[in-house]
Amino acid sequence: MGNYVYKERQLKFVFYSLLGITLIMTIYPFLVSVLGVHTGLYTPLKITKEVFLLATLLFLFVSIFFNPLLRHEDLKDKLNIAIAVYVALTLFFTIPTLQKNELEAAVSGFLMNTRFFIMFLTVQLILLLVSKDKVQKSLYKFIKYFLILSFLISIFAIMQVTILPPSFLEFFGYNGVTTPPPYSTVDNNINFLRAFSTMWAPNMLGAFLLLPLAIFCTLFLQKHRVIYTGIGVVTTCIAIFVTHSRSAIFGAIICIGIIVIIKRKQFIFQHIKPILIASALAIAIGASTSTDSSVRMLIFHSSETDTSLTEGSTNDHFIAIKENSLDVLKHPLGQGVGTAGPSSFQQKKFTPKIAENYFIQILQEVGIIGFLIFCYISLVIGWRLIKITKKSNLAVALFASFISINTINIFLHGWADDPTSITWWGFAAIVFFFPTILDFNNKDN
Repeated sequence: MGNYVYKERQLKFVFYSLLGITLIMTIYPFLVSVLGVHTGLYTPLKITKEVFLLATLLFLFVSIFFNPLLRHEDLKDKLNIAIAVYVALTLFFTIPTLQKNELEAAVSGFLMNTRFFIMFLTVQLILLLVSKDKVQKSLYKFIKYFLILSFLISIFAIMQVTILPPSFLEFFGYNGVTTPPPYSTVDNNINFLRAFSTMWAPNMLGAFLLLPLAIFCTLFLQKHRVIYTGIGVVTTCIAIFVTHSRSAIFGAIICIGIIVIIKRKQFIFQHIKPILIASALAIAIGASTSTDSSVRMLIFHSSETDTSLTEGSTNDHFIAIKENSLDVLKHPLGQGVGTAGPSSFQQKKFTPKIAENYFIQILQEVGIIGFLIFCYISLVIGWRLIKITKKSNLAVALFASFISINTINIFLHGWADDPTSITWWGFAAIVFFFPTILDFNNKDN
């Protein structure tokens, strides 16, 4: 009995620690930047969560192995097996990088490519072991706190480009050398600030906010506390816009569109003509304002002196995708983890390869076999979410944000951002155990 109580306490500690890590993700880059400046422990602070996740996963596997009464259906699930194979393959592909004496790049690449899958597996295992009745209320509170924190960082993002001075974050130690710069701009124009709030960069903030936006929007259309959820939708939308991340803005439009289609399908079919006319007018108005200097700068990141709307960062994106696609054709079996994507900046002897596309990055690192496994995992997750959208508000939000984040992955390295990936995949594990956690059938909820 004493041993059982001891294990129960251990499991509760792990469970609440995982929830705490997910909540901390909303301000994690800010904390690492500030603490890193004042302690000099930037790298250890940055990988603390990955070390904890790996240790927790090992602890849970041991707990399950020595518990013969526990059902193992979830462990034998094809999706989890595919994830385990992908993690193992990623570990194997650190060998080519290590052979080049690029230890930091190999370790960084492995953690960056697997931490969200490890989070997904870890949350599943802990939910297998703990009492469902005891954790459901805690999970509901956790989601509420997550939305509150997301709302607050959205407010901070809006303040960052309106009332706060550009140098505000210098007070906390931001210097642009060991931390991100204290402010970010469009095309190096100080008159066009980009919000990044507590994240590393504007694009990261835009991608991260897609999940809370999706939850707010789903609950708003469900008519649950419409004033609060409506304010949440508006605030997160504004925060995403002031990042001036084109991929995030596009992702937000897709996200809201998917939720509206799922939640208001009948209304859309009944009013399809006016909706199409309004959409056509919006596109026409947008096209007609593309010559305005402010619109040109904010939407296309192109100044008046540029010869075309795509000159500058847009062309750089296209060039990076083209060059790295050709690199994939030359090395279809992969070149090693850490040789491409953000982790390739850790290389000391080789030039970083930034494809501006997460899928190309996967092809460059683990080859066509790893890419196919990754696609299988993504398709299975998407399909399982679709199947429960009719009975789960959280599944609707996760499916919409999943499509949106993967849209971002076409233009950026979305899953490489730890706050976005760890948070989303943690929620994904929760929804398959508690699909109706955000379904409210009475006014008391």
